Amino acid sequence: MKAGKNHRFGITCCVAVLVLCLGWMAQAHGETLTCKVCQYAVHLDSLRVDDAEAHVLALFSRKGVATLESGEVVEYASWGTADLIRGTGAVRGYTLLTHQDGSIALSVVEGITERGSVQLTGAFTRGTGRFEGIKGVITISGKSRMPFDEERETLDNVYYEVTATYTLPPR
Repeated sequence: MKAGKNHRFGITCCVAVLVLCLGWMAQAHGETLTCKVCQYAVHLDSLRVDDAEAHVLALFSRKGVATLESGEVVEYASWGTADLIRGTGAVRGYTLLTHQDGSIALSVVEGITERGSVQLTGAFTRGTGRFEGIKGVITISGKSRMPFDEERETLDNVYYEVTATYTLPPR
């Protein structure tokens, strides 16, 4: 009789642990967010570097909107630096999605821009509101409609496709 009680107790413990684990996994499962972004430059400083023709260091900020798959439209801002030779080079910066309820998701990104296009990858560094504790990765690819041209003094307007895969802690 004692062995039967121990067996039932062991099965009960296993079921309880399984239920707890499945409940935690259900709350911490991965989400994917995709959106299309339209941004314009609000600030651009550039310095010529005299080591090569058309070598420029740039500091920029952009603002715009992101349209999520769900149809929600959110504010999208980015800030960064670029080290470019003839419009091609390394880019590093930050992106910020601000939702209508005030929740934010901030990421750090880096990658390459080639005259008229950009490919960036990064990770979420902070979130607030419904994105508190966000962890995950982000990829950005896009094109400039009017590329930066120092001689013509044009700032670039960009169109991105963004895919983010993330998890949130259990609530």
